[in-house]
Amino acid sequence: MSRRLMQIAPWVVALGAVAFFVQTGIEARADNNVGARETQRFVGESDNGNFQAALEDALAQADAFYATMGADLRYNYRVRGTSGERGGFVFFNIVRVEIVASLQ
Repeated sequence: MSRRLMQIAPWVVALGAVAFFVQTGIEARADNNVGARETQRFVGESDNGNFQAALEDALAQADAFYATMGADLRYNYRVRGTSGERGGFVFFNIVRVEIVASLQ
């Protein structure tokens, strides 16, 4: 019986270690998602007055933010506001689009 126990013991220890590291990894991934369901703010900008380009810039920022949390995540977004600058000596034509986003 003692010999059989000595043969099984390393496997039990190895499986226990694997279970520990898998659980720790899951908890670490969950910690990375803390605050992900909260609303996040992103501001895109276009130097040539193009609203679509500013919106796409804000969405690219949101994509990059949520991509760090895992694959195949889906988020909702809403345009919260727009602002801009126009005129002056160098003729500014800046458009900013602010969105708020959160995971579904």
